[in-house]
Amino acid sequence: MKKNSAMIILCILLAFSSGFSAGRVKKQRQENGSNKQNHYIPHQVVVKFKEVRSLRKTTTGLSSIDRILRKFNVTDIQPLWKNRNALKKLHATSSLEKIYFIHFAGDQSPKKVAEQLNRDPNIEYAEPLYLYRINVEPNDRYFPNQNYLQAISAPAAWDVVKGEQGDVVIAVVDGGTDINHPDLQDNLWVNPDEIPDNGIDDDNDGFVDDVHGWNFANQSNDPTGLSSTPINADHGTLTAGIAAAVTNNGKGVAGVSWNAKLMAIDAGSASSDTSIAFGFQGILYAAVKKADIISLSWGSYHSSSQFEADIIKTATETGCAVVAAAGNDNSDSLFYPAAYDHVLSVAAISNGGVKANFSNYGRTIDVAAPGLAIYNTLNDGTYGAASGTSFSAPIAAGLLALIKTEHPAWSGIQTAEQARVTADNIDDLNPNYVNQLGNGKINAFRAVTDSTFPSIRISSLSILDENGDGIIEPGERVDVMITFFNYLGPVNNVSVRLVDNDSYINLLTEYSSIAAIGTLQEATLSTPLSFRVPENTPRNHHILFTVEFSENHYRDSDKFQLTVLPDFVNTTENKISTTITNKGRIGFADTDNQADGIGFHFNNGPNLLFEGAIIAGTGSKHIIDAARGDLQNGKLQYHEDFQVTTDGDIRIFPGSVSDRESMTIFDDGNAASPLNLLIKQETFTWRSPPYDDLIIFRYRIDNLNGTDLKNFHFGLFFDWDMDSNSFATNKVSYDINRKMSYAYDISDNGPNTYVGVALLSGGKVSSRAIFNDQSKAGPDSWGIYDGFTNTEKWQAISGGLEHIEAGPADISHVIASGPHIIKSNRAIEVGFALVAGDNQAQMNAAIDSAKNLWKHAIPSGLQFKPPEKFELTQNYPNPFTPSESSTTIRYGIVNEGNVELAIFNVLGQRVKTLVKKTQPPNFYLLDWDGSDQSGKLLPSGIYFYRLKAGNFSKAKKILLVR
Repeated sequence: MKKNSAMIILCILLAFSSGFSAGRVKKQRQENGSNKQNHYIPHQVVVKFKEVRSLRKTTTGLSSIDRILRKFNVTDIQPLWKNRNALKKLHATSSLEKIYFIHFAGDQSPKKVAEQLNRDPNIEYAEPLYLYRINVEPNDRYFPNQNYLQAISAPAAWDVVKGEQGDVVIAVVDGGTDINHPDLQDNLWVNPDEIPDNGIDDDNDGFVDDVHGWNFANQSNDPTGLSSTPINADHGTLTAGIAAAVTNNGKGVAGVSWNAKLMAIDAGSASSDTSIAFGFQGILYAAVKKADIISLSWGSYHSSSQFEADIIKTATETGCAVVAAAGNDNSDSLFYPAAYDHVLSVAAISNGGVKANFSNYGRTIDVAAPGLAIYNTLNDGTYGAASGTSFSAPIAAGLLALIKTEHPAWSGIQTAEQARVTADNIDDLNPNYVNQLGNGKINAFRAVTDSTFPSIRISSLSILDENGDGIIEPGERVDVMITFFNYLGPVNNVSVRLVDNDSYINLLTEYSSIAAIGTLQEATLSTPLSFRVPENTPRNHHILFTVEFSENHYRDSDKFQLTVLPDFVNTTENKISTTITNKGRIGFADTDNQADGIGFHFNNGPNLLFEGAIIAGTGSKHIIDAARGDLQNGKLQYHEDFQVTTDGDIRIFPGSVSDRESMTIFDDGNAASPLNLLIKQETFTWRSPPYDDLIIFRYRIDNLNGTDLKNFHFGLFFDWDMDSNSFATNKVSYDINRKMSYAYDISDNGPNTYVGVALLSGGKVSSRAIFNDQSKAGPDSWGIYDGFTNTEKWQAISGGLEHIEAGPADISHVIASGPHIIKSNRAIEVGFALVAGDNQAQMNAAIDSAKNLWKHAIPSGLQFKPPEKFELTQNYPNPFTPSESSTTIRYGIVNEGNVELAIFNVLGQRVKTLVKKTQPPNFYLLDWDGSDQSGKLLPSGIYFYRLKAGNFSKAKKILLVR
């Protein structure tokens, strides 16, 4: 790249492919928009062990793990930090000394290696390491001055405080910093515990002569960017100069912080330009070295990472303020690390306050800062300009350094909150992004001069709906009690207002107050806020509420989300994690977008399921289902034939048969030609071996017609993607003795997992293995890339065992029971087991266990049987922690009458009434969140819950731990 000593326009185009297999219609929504796909660092995974024993270069001393490591030809096992004892000085709660990097040879996908390791009980988690992209927006314009400093009132702030008046350190974790740049070298942080150039690790932290920082890209003490990655080098030097360039030296540019100290950390890739490979190691280095501010100008779209969250949590608990760029895709998708808790997420705006067209936005944004043509230092002693949220973030980081200089005793989170609460509202300038650019444009002068602001944030909330079941239903009144935490100045008599822009919500009590809340203290609303949900509110409707705070000159807000009648629950009780719905689907409630669900995971492995659904019928013209249908205009249409009944809301609860059970009731009223059926779906899940690798589904199917229903078949359809890198190596086979159709992958890089679906109930079975791509199928078969017709569905659920194997290819399968005759106003019962194993033998054993449970442990569900006696079971979990979950209480009523269930403390004082009304005979479940009658969380201790129904009275002990 050609440079000019006066200026350079830094333009970086991050090009990504966006192709997908032309014939693979169903995958389009996953593979389009590949700027959001995951990129992993090759030949390496990160692992957190539950216990660290005799680790060596390539072995752990644990035979089960070492067998996996040998399979992947492990070459080295390295600790997260070279001197693990140094991590203990951070007083981190996440046990970082148990985290190691495992290096391996060959071309295995790091994701696949992590999946294998995750299945071992000795490992808390194993993850691939994400490769991040620096956040630079293409730009061919140049501004020869630093107008952005005036835009944020930095000169006025410098009249109050300058970074050189304190000892604040800004760590820039980026692609490398030119530490010899004439406008940076005088501000470099100096490690006080390291003697320069003596070749000794004087501070015994594993880094030799790290006087000014560290270079993770080449493992050296020179954090300057590498010649092999010139864009990284320019990017890192530009972000460093924005935050901490030498100011008032008669040359070059000014840094926002006016001479705060700069800790330079090269976290870039040694070979891939525009890539950050060691970002979280860099964050940890900054935390260990006691940096005050950590600036991150990179990010990626992926699911939340436990490893990354551990590092962020450690840094913020140590006292660091973490600032991150919000991303440059004009998107409101979650962008990490900016989306992690306690990270100040910075969007980009013009100097005047208008959102940059590339900047991300949304509920995770905290503040905005200029991000267009930001002029500052570049590599090799030069200067230039660039645009992007990459350059908004270090502007905010520089401001945090000024705040920290003014308030040295504040924690990093307090420092960041001060920048947030003193920002200027810019909603009027951005009418299309109201409440989506955080608190607005940072204002340096206000941030360093006005310390009277509180910073009130939601810390927890509890809801009380009218029937007390914890599920918000149409027609109900809902009371919300909220507890807040205040990071900054104390405040009294705060007015609190509940706001929503949802046409389905009627606010009843929109105002409440906080009597008083001190610095770093909690407080709860004086009275609940409340709303009513209209009768016509759709199910699974998400409501985003805003809570506004005001007191004299203080204005602030926070957000929370509630859902009306969610149509799915996740079951994660044992090795199988999946989603159960009330609309005839398994894995995802919204199959079209693979939303509202988690798919299917085994032993903490990846999602293996694309689609799961019920298919039933009496002929090709009488099919009811929740699976994909025809292809219209190049897009698959998904059937929605089932609708939940009035009393069929999905519930998940501690069971009387198994450890965790779910129940829902739906009918086929949405079908074009309904069969007039009522279907009660139940699931049973066990925690302990040998039943911890299976889920049993039981269906009671009622014929509501006045005539018998003949030739009825009922089955389950699953489309598996056993290897996300290649669908071509999946197979379906059939075990005739177990009535089980099962899927697996035959490639070396695919998962070892076998998944099976077996019919447990009696009767004949039909099983159909499907080549999804018809070109791979035989002449008498068909595929479903072009849609799944009713004729094909009928063949699948009624065709016997003629087509029971498919693959290697992209595959699906169906297993069904029938034919059945369901008498008028009578019912039949059909049961299936969904199982998995690390090999075929384990899967077979799981099916055998499921058949045994079906035969001996699960009673028939064909007749409703009210409780034979009053029951009050032990709550689950017990003990429980309100901040992590509520606890569930189950009781049974024999006769209709007045029922009272209440919580008492050890002194016998009533602290909350959970139920007080007339109830008919039945079993009941309800959740307690650990709050008293006013909604305030109770302290840790022993409590009792007592059931009174007629002459029956019984109490049980409950332990609350906070």
